[in-house]
Amino acid sequence: MPDIPENVPIYIASDHDEDNEPAPEKSGASASSAESKRRSLMEDRSAGNWQPYTKDITVKNEEGQSSSSSSSGSSSSGASAKAKPSETTTGDKTGIPVGAQTVYVKKKTMEILLLVTAVNMLAVGLWAGNQLLPHAPVTSSIDPVFANLFDSKSKIAPANIMSDIVARTNPCVVTLDIRMIPKMVASPDGAEQYNNPSSEMMPNQATGLIIRSDGYILTCAHAFKNFETIDVTFHNHKTMEAKLIGKDDFTDLAVVKVEAENLPVLKFADISEVRPGDWVVAVGSPVGLDHTVTTGVVSAADRSLQEVNNNRVELIQHDALLYIGSSGGPLLNIKGEVIGINAAVRGGTPGISFSVPADAAAYVSRELVAHGSIARPYMGLVMEDVDPNMTRSLTLPSSSVAVRVTRVEAKGPAEAAGLKAGDLILKVKGVLVRRAQEVRTLTRDDKPGKVIELIVKREGKELPINLELGDFAKFRPHG
Repeated sequence: MPDIPENVPIYIASDHDEDNEPAPEKSGASASSAESKRRSLMEDRSAGNWQPYTKDITVKNEEGQSSSSSSSGSSSSGASAKAKPSETTTGDKTGIPVGAQTVYVKKKTMEILLLVTAVNMLAVGLWAGNQLLPHAPVTSSIDPVFANLFDSKSKIAPANIMSDIVARTNPCVVTLDIRMIPKMVASPDGAEQYNNPSSEMMPNQATGLIIRSDGYILTCAHAFKNFETIDVTFHNHKTMEAKLIGKDDFTDLAVVKVEAENLPVLKFADISEVRPGDWVVAVGSPVGLDHTVTTGVVSAADRSLQEVNNNRVELIQHDALLYIGSSGGPLLNIKGEVIGINAAVRGGTPGISFSVPADAAAYVSRELVAHGSIARPYMGLVMEDVDPNMTRSLTLPSSSVAVRVTRVEAKGPAEAAGLKAGDLILKVKGVLVRRAQEVRTLTRDDKPGKVIELIVKREGKELPINLELGDFAKFRPHG
């Protein structure tokens, strides 16, 4: 009989031991008993009394003593009657034979490998399908998954970025009604009366941006001249009276306050990230039409124009339309962040608009809320760029080589220092300058009372000038 492999369990009935006893001599009764035994062996037995077969099977000998024999029928020593630890029938506490355990582990490993292979094949199939399937055309750097807005065949509707920005901005924008103090004039008969009372009593309108949840609102300063009362109307049409906290004519910004709490605010953007070509959204209240929305793009991030009253800081030029009443409203980028405060248009020309940058607006807001005013330096002169090639036109950039003083204010700091009209400013605080804006940039952070050194050229000679800066709030601004 060939050896059976060790790892294959074979179960035998526990009552087979009786077959190993020597057969008695046949008689009538014994023959009948033997026949019944044979029939009982043919019957099915419950598996509960079956035992696994091992290589060494212990049987009883004729003397009733136990002996061990191998599966081939050969005798083995008594020491070999005990199974090796690795050949035990129960293996571990689960009662599963060692051989069966090995087969079970191999089967689970194979199932895991098949599962991993199937997942990998699915991932490869998805990637290949994504590469082969057609995609919507990409037209915007805002979000590359947007469909082409100008492609009539596109079936994918792009998200409405502008409406989302406006919906988030409107609760933060307010309308200001500033009632002016009417002027009294003498009539031909000598009696005093209001000068055109119907127009004088009309409120001056502006736009404001909530900058703090406790009621502080940022707007433009030029709206507050001889005013009497300030009424603020919110997005929900609720109206509250406000008071002026302070204004800064240097940047044309002002702060007013209402008694309110938990007001919504917007985030100020990093102005260094603003570039020409960026999309912008302006929200304001022109001619009483609250929360009017206009859009455009940035033309320049640091424009300086002499004809704009607040050109003492570089302005953001854009083509979002601004009208009377839009001043003080926010200019937002495509993320819904505030990049500027709308301030002016050039000579009333629609589409050439200017906004005070967010960094300057943030600084002014903090100072006005804390102190109510900002000490600004004042030189008391008007300057212009000197361009010998006359290239400053509508199409060619300036090639300025020097800064000329065109006018000196009477009793101002420049006159007291000895400056005269026609002088060329060569250096400010030891720094060579070629444009008027460079002079303003070098002096705008200085405080009144500081003495700065200028080098000017007069009648072919260079002269040092020590100029003590005045207080901007005490003089009419010109330079």
